[in-house]
Amino acid sequence: MTEVPLLQRLSNWLPLQRSLKTQSDDTVAAWPPVPARLLNAPERLAQGQLLQALPDCQVFVHLPLARLVRVPNRRSYNEWLSRISGLSADFAVCDRTSQVIACVLLCPREESPRGKLRRERLARVLRAAGLNVLEWQPGWVPHQTELRQALGLSPL
Repeated sequence: MTEVPLLQRLSNWLPLQRSLKTQSDDTVAAWPPVPARLLNAPERLAQGQLLQALPDCQVFVHLPLARLVRVPNRRSYNEWLSRISGLSADFAVCDRTSQVIACVLLCPREESPRGKLRRERLARVLRAAGLNVLEWQPGWVPHQTELRQALGLSPL
């Protein structure tokens, strides 16, 4: 067996290291990140209404279903995650201990049949977990008492 001189091995290794560094740098160079707006106009309106009506609660936005409910581990947790991946509630209403008590799903003005099925599936899972689910219709501007009642909460 012949020995490869150290200098030759280094000359083969250095270009590889440079290309790995270039690849990691290219991600930011190719796709320069910028801050994102979390809520669109209808979501900001709904959030404002929720915050006014629910001063005794915490309101979180865009939470995935896996963060809102738990399932027994009798079956594969990974299988459950793959079934519900991509489903998220527009707003989660929690008590002061961060226990989820209700969810709000915004219904878009124009919704594809596939989007409607996804929203219905999400609502079905949330209700099965015992959560109140409010499907907020476009243009609905509720009074604070009406909103609390729709979420199953007592008046202030």
